[in-house]
Amino acid sequence: MKTLPRAVTLATITAGLVVAGLQPAHGGVPTTNTRTGTDNTTATEADTGRRAAAAPPADLARGQTSTADEARVVAKIHMVNQMEIEAGRLAKQKAEVPGVRAYGARLERDHRDADQKTLSYARKHKIDLGAQKAVVGSEPDHVKMQETLQRLSNLSGGEFNREFLEAMAEGHRTAIDFVSSSRARLPDAELKTLLSDMLPTLQKHHRIVANLLHRTAGTSAAQPDRTERPSSSLGRRPSDNTRR
Repeated sequence: MKTLPRAVTLATITAGLVVAGLQPAHGGVPTTNTRTGTDNTTATEADTGRRAAAAPPADLARGQTSTADEARVVAKIHMVNQMEIEAGRLAKQKAEVPGVRAYGARLERDHRDADQKTLSYARKHKIDLGAQKAVVGSEPDHVKMQETLQRLSNLSGGEFNREFLEAMAEGHRTAIDFVSSSRARLPDAELKTLLSDMLPTLQKHHRIVANLLHRTAGTSAAQPDRTERPSSSLGRRPSDNTRR
């Protein structure tokens, strides 16, 4: 029996592997499957590809955490909601005008709903609102609002009505400006949506309080005129006819 040369034997085995669609294990170099025309990869390359596919995309991993600026905005919104809820509760208890009491109930309801969405965002994006409170709570506008709430808690009747409405008008102007500017500059799409959903509510609250201020101011200004005017239309002063 003749012994085939070693070079012939190796060539025969290699040819058989190629025909079978297999690949030689020399250095992990990919070969071409002659039956399909496709490239075969080594086991090392295939394993690396599987690990890369299993890993979460980098942008998705980043999306679950927030920047320091985003965390501050969310914490600030949360504190605004909490203060408005407390202001609404005080109005329900202390206001003497039904419209002001109703406005307080609206504040409490709307800001409670808004705060639930804010808390949900904070949990999803791993924002520690307790840690942020120490920073945001010391900002001048929040300090001022806390002082206002403390002052309102010691008032009642007409004095409470006036102080409360003026504070809500100013507070909502500030909140609208903050939410609008934050929405314009922050890149996170989900946070933009949260701010966009909140903005119409703040604007509606501001319109209502402006109307209440106008009505209460008009009522208090008109009362002295009604007491001074004669009951008969024939006795009107010339100035009355001029105005009408």
